[in-house]
This record gives sequence, C-alpha cells and structure tokens, in this order.
Amino acid sequence: MTKPINVGFFLSSVQDMGGAVRVAVSLANRMANDFNVTIIEHVAHQSVAFPLDERIKIVTIHSDARRFREQFTQLRKPLTRALKENNIDVLFGICVEESAIALMPCKSAGCKLVFCDHGALVNQLDDKTTTFLRNATSKFCNKLVVLTNQTKGDYHRLLHVPNSRMEVVPNWVSNELLKEAPTCDVTVKRALWAGRLDHEKGVDHLLEIAKRVMPSHPDWVWDVWGASVLDGEDGFDLAKELEVAGLSNQVVLRGRYSRTQDVFPNYALATLTSYREGLPVFLLEAMAYGLPMLSFDVDTGPRDLIMTGVSGYLVKPFDYDQYAQLMGKLMDDVDMRQSFSAAAKHAAQSFGEDAVYPQWKNLVERLGGKGGIR
Repeated sequence: MTKPINVGFFLSSVQDMGGAVRVAVSLANRMANDFNVTIIEHVAHQSVAFPLDERIKIVTIHSDARRFREQFTQLRKPLTRALKENNIDVLFGICVEESAIALMPCKSAGCKLVFCDHGALVNQLDDKTTTFLRNATSKFCNKLVVLTNQTKGDYHRLLHVPNSRMEVVPNWVSNELLKEAPTCDVTVKRALWAGRLDHEKGVDHLLEIAKRVMPSHPDWVWDVWGASVLDGEDGFDLAKELEVAGLSNQVVLRGRYSRTQDVFPNYALATLTSYREGLPVFLLEAMAYGLPMLSFDVDTGPRDLIMTGVSGYLVKPFDYDQYAQLMGKLMDDVDMRQSFSAAAKHAAQSFGEDAVYPQWKNLVERLGGKGGIR
C-alpha cells in the first residue's frame, strides 16, 4: 500500500484575513480530499477567518518576537519539531518570511519546501530585506511557486533562479462560486471597490479618481468595502478626505463583508486602484459575477485577468484622468457593460478550481513520492 503524503502549510495564523491566507486555506481544504493536511501557524488564533475543513489539523507554535530576525531564531526548533511530529513530507511556506523561516527546519526534518510567493518580485526590489529573503529562499527551496509568467521570468532574469525550480500556478475561482455566482446587474448605477483599506491598495488613488469622475455622474455611487479605514496612517484619512472633497454621499465606506454573494451581484462595475498586486483575488471573484473591470496596469496580475476593451480596461499607472475617463465611459454605456460582463463571466472559467488544482496535486505527488524532486 502506498504511504499517504502528509502536506503542511506554514502561515501566520488561521485568524489572519489576508489574501494569502485565504488562498492557502482554500487550497488546504481541497487537498484534504487527497492528502493528510496540517496547518502550522506561528500566531495563536482566537477564531478562524475562513471556513476550514474539519479533517485539517491545526498546530500552533509560539514566538513572542516582533522582528523577523528574532522570529527566524525562535521558530526554528518549534517548527522542526512540528514537522517531525506530524511527519510532514511537503511543506508549503505561505509568503516570503514564512518560507524563509522554514528553510532550515525543513532541511532538519527531511521534508520538501515549496515557497509560495503571493506577491511580485519587481514590485519590491527596492525593499532590500524582502529581496534578500526572496533570493535566499528561492535558491534553497525545493520549488518556487509564483502567480504569473511575468514573475517567473523576473525571478529568472533578476535572481537567476532556474526555470526548472519554478512553477506558475494562478489563484483560482472556487467551484462553488463558479457554479452559484449570479451574474451582476449591469443596469444598477453602483461601482464596487473591495480590499484592505491601506496604502498598497491605492486608497489615495481612489480619492483622486473619485474627484474626477463622480461629480459628473451624480446618480452613481462608488461603494468601498474593506476591513478597516486608514485613520490618519501616513497622514491620510480616507473618510476625512472624502468629506472635505464633498464626496461622502457618493463614495461610501461600507466596512467589512463576509460573503461575496451578499455584495458583488449588486454592482455594475468592479474597480481596482492598487499600487501593486500578485494576482488579485478581487478581480477573479469579480469575473465570476460577470463584473466589468477597471484597474491600473500594474505589475503584476491585472493584465493576466482583464482583456482590455473586452472585459474591462487597463489604465496606465497612475493616470487618474485616463482612469476617470474610462470609468465614466463605462458608467455612461450600459450596452458596453453588458458586453464586458459576458466576456468576464466566460473568462472566469479558465481560472476555475478544477482547472488549476491538478497542478498543485501533481506537484505534491512529485515532491512527496519516492525519489521525488530534491
């Protein structure tokens, strides 16, 4: 009888509401059908941010360190012990720091490390610490998984990582969402923005675009959904700035949502204003609902999802006037929104769970099997 493969996920905490953890939990849930799955977190959880399959075991290892160097030292022995006690064959390091921390424990425990980079190399090249960790981890992990072909090419060109060490596996749209997501109502005069309300997601861009497009479209509302509001961080307070601009009645801060099906179908347009992305889950989910999309053409992700002029528009970063002009064009043309909606809904199938998951399953079987990749 073939020995079952034990798969581990090393991440911050199952309480973390970040996109990387969300993607990891979705993958862990699906892998529970094929492998023994354990999630190892280094920050204890009080609750679970995303639904977790009951077959998945959660192991918490503790560190009171705040700085990465201290975490790197403090977590080495506990992680090594957790890997050995749970007989982990393949460990997925979720994000850069977790993957770097896992390098030596995986070597000590004799398990394979998959470094899952949910970001984009070129977006953080100026961050010397992050680039150093990416460089070191990509050199010594067993596999590096990135979200786009562009990022794979960047790792090869800039950090000289062999193509044979890398896999490109995009984020997916769940089977449930593909099957059950209703098509949005393109006749409503409401635009959607959703994500963390922080600098990286471009809330300052959102404000500048709103100033240019909303006054000329007084019958439209731009709803902003997010986990928190920037209360003066870096001197920027979105709620206050909207009030000063006289836009509080048109650009509305809605707070958190728990289910996309309660929110996304009620809009006619999806907007992304980020400074940088990996492969944005927000746009993948928008596609499932057939939402026409607008985004700056940042590295990386949006251009992999938006067919400009077909399912939405890619805008030159960070051209507020062009963004506002194209957003206004979509606001004014319901027939265009209908056409873009159909194209987006169709394109979502290419990123469906059943289309993407076999790549993950095959990778685990190659790494975890006898004579696997070393």
